[in-house]
Amino acid sequence: MSIQSPYRRLPAVLGGTLMLVASVANGQSPGRITGSIADAVTRNPLGSVEVRISGLDRMAVTDAEGRYVIDSVPPGLVRVSAQIIGYVPITTQYYTVRPDTAIDVDFKLAPITVQLDPVEVTARRTPESESSLSTTLITRNQLPASGDVLDALQGTVAGVRVSGEHENRQTTIRGAHTDALYVINGTVVRPPLVFYIDVAEVECVEVRKGFMAAQEFNPSLATPTYSGVILIWTRGSLGNKPQGCTGSP
Repeated sequence: MSIQSPYRRLPAVLGGTLMLVASVANGQSPGRITGSIADAVTRNPLGSVEVRISGLDRMAVTDAEGRYVIDSVPPGLVRVSAQIIGYVPITTQYYTVRPDTAIDVDFKLAPITVQLDPVEVTARRTPESESSLSTTLITRNQLPASGDVLDALQGTVAGVRVSGEHENRQTTIRGAHTDALYVINGTVVRPPLVFYIDVAEVECVEVRKGFMAAQEFNPSLATPTYSGVILIWTRGSLGNKPQGCTGSP
């Protein structure tokens, strides 16, 4: 069940200001948000990443070890965003900040320009496996105006199901019990996908259904099986895109 912010009817800045005023009036002490940010592919820490609280004048920049701290956060529901040049900007779902309490919010950012290394797979497809594969291309004008791209796919592409939250999120295809594999701007990201990609940043999405679909991105047939592949291209990304992939609003 998705959590709706009680301030969603107010402009973002005004809503954040009222949260701060209300917390001061009630004598509530602020909380703190800490965490780390790493490259989703290499898992190396990322420095100089800007981390902000949506709708509030609160931000921090990660150090050389990818760590950040945001102090004086008013209690309530907040969303945290992270961005740096060369990576897909992301925004989390809602977290609850409590007085005098620190919560950890970690990020793994997907590179925009990294290209896949050549992969050679030796396998023989049977007629059954060929017929079980299908592809659906979703362009920008077929997606909602905003929101998480995975949630948007669940209501747009038949067979796609998203469950769980944060690090426990799972996307499955065709009722399978295994996760889907993700390819973000040509870079393979193994599940779970722990970061949020807003559909406003998406140019197009291709959903490839079937266990054989993921073999193109696996170095051998001994690697884990996936229920399909979800390929996401964001605005301004490089690399080969499917025909018909446009950023038209």
